[in-house]
Amino acid sequence: IEKSFDKFRDAVESCSAYTEVDADGTKTEFKVSEMSFPKLGDDTVSLTISAKSNGFPLSVPIVAVRVDQNFILLASAGLGSAMPADEFEAVAKKAVAKVKAAA
Repeated sequence: IEKSFDKFRDAVESCSAYTEVDADGTKTEFKVSEMSFPKLGDDTVSLTISAKSNGFPLSVPIVAVRVDQNFILLASAGLGSAMPADEFEAVAKKAVAKVKAAA
């Protein structure tokens, strides 16, 4: 799982933007940026994907955490504003604690 996590990190670090075209031809440009986030578990990767979709802002914070041989992936998506950073961090910490307790 450690190698898979490293590949995930490499993919995130090598992609700063991408474009998606819907079936109806609507083009959306996405920006990928690093997100400040504490290290949780054995390793952590955090990023934000942002775009405008049909004129609405979209912001998706994403955090991936490796706990031993477990890979936790959390995201919060919504049009307009994203989940507040402190709430997203609290959710991630709780998820990591649950995985550690179950391991």
